[in-house]
Amino acid sequence: MKSTLSGLLIALVIGSCSALFPLSEAMACAACRNPTLPAARPEVGPSTQGSVSVSASLTGTAIEVAHSAGCADLNNCSEVTVQPEHNHKLFMLPFELSAGVNWSVSEQWVLSAHLPLRLVYIRAGYETPDGEDYTPLDEGIHHRTETLFGLGDARLSARTSRKVRDAWVTPMFGVSLPTGVTRDDPYALGAIGVRHQHVQRGTGTFMPFVGLDVTRGFQRTQWSGFGQVTVPLYENNRGFRAPVQGLIGVSGGLKARNAETVGSLGLEYTVEGPEIWNGIIYAEEFRGRHEIYVSPRVTWRRERTTHSFTARFAVFRTFVGGTEPPEVYRAPVVLSFSTSWASQ
Repeated sequence: MKSTLSGLLIALVIGSCSALFPLSEAMACAACRNPTLPAARPEVGPSTQGSVSVSASLTGTAIEVAHSAGCADLNNCSEVTVQPEHNHKLFMLPFELSAGVNWSVSEQWVLSAHLPLRLVYIRAGYETPDGEDYTPLDEGIHHRTETLFGLGDARLSARTSRKVRDAWVTPMFGVSLPTGVTRDDPYALGAIGVRHQHVQRGTGTFMPFVGLDVTRGFQRTQWSGFGQVTVPLYENNRGFRAPVQGLIGVSGGLKARNAETVGSLGLEYTVEGPEIWNGIIYAEEFRGRHEIYVSPRVTWRRERTTHSFTARFAVFRTFVGGTEPPEVYRAPVVLSFSTSWASQ
């Protein structure tokens, strides 16, 4: 078990380092990256040998982002297209609906498969520095009002639970499958004024991930520490290497008197690295995004059915690196609801 914990910590350190040190640099749009959801807590729970459960979860957030474009001095403007200074304003609603199957092959081991559907609604607008509506000469090339929908990357995983003294220790490992669509390098296309798409439904690679949950329960309370990291090992056939994502957190919960409802409050730290295209981390792209969330959660069970609702409120957010960070970036809360039914 110590080796599992050590491996998780080493992977998190490696992932964080890769997020901070670029391979090479070029110009880019800092607010144009793929709108990803933060890493989520590893899935845990009791298992009965031979039991099969099916689950569904819906997670989403609202993101407001803005950045400047164009040039104040048109005689010394290196942008494509040359046009006056203006602001790009985006409102995005990324959602992920995931269906899962869990099979308890023994009292200790559970195998899981999840297939997500991803929907991203985008509303784009443009303004002058004075707040007046503006129609850019390259309207629709970088941003458009649109709704994108399709398969994301499926995930296969295995977890095992062992009782160590008075705590349940649950390591988990798995891999994502390249079932989601990836577009061509949007930064390279944007640099030459060609219409492009920043929203990626998938990574185009097999990405390993590992997680760990340590939980100790008392008569009325329950305490947990958990972590998870996903590390892309290579780029796909379009030159895209997805960001590293990591999570570490703690939570404390209180059981209701009927022992079927648990309310908890968690504190989570998440990190996300840069997007890499054809070996390039674009200069205006941030090298890392660090966030701290406060996450109240309610879980209730009724016979073979389990439901949970989680709200993750961002209380701290910072961007690392990047020559032009977003002028506005707001994503105050991530909401998630899940339900599952077990055969035993």
